[in-house]
Amino acid sequence: MSEPAPLAASPALAMSAILALIHQLTGHKPHRSAAYRWWLQGRLKGFKVGGRLYSTREDVLAFLADRGQPESIERNARAEAAMDRIHATLRDERQAARRARREGGRK
Repeated sequence: MSEPAPLAASPALAMSAILALIHQLTGHKPHRSAAYRWWLQGRLKGFKVGGRLYSTREDVLAFLADRGQPESIERNARAEAAMDRIHATLRDERQAARRARREGGRK
């Protein structure tokens, strides 16, 4: 009889690694107290060992998937879109002014 293959377990991530992973995936690094609150609220799965919070990569990914896009990233995207519109408007106004100067010099 062959032995069953050992279960592949994801390594536990300490709080600093949890925050680094969230920062890497979202571009936003939350404060450690925010991650602790998420764990207390049951939104971020994890476990405590010796008073320290640990989680797995899969649990962090599941938390981010349930959470959706962070509000700060949505705000940044809206701000970038607004700046793009402003730059396009200014560019159009400058081009119209150049055209008017060129056409005025031809008369």
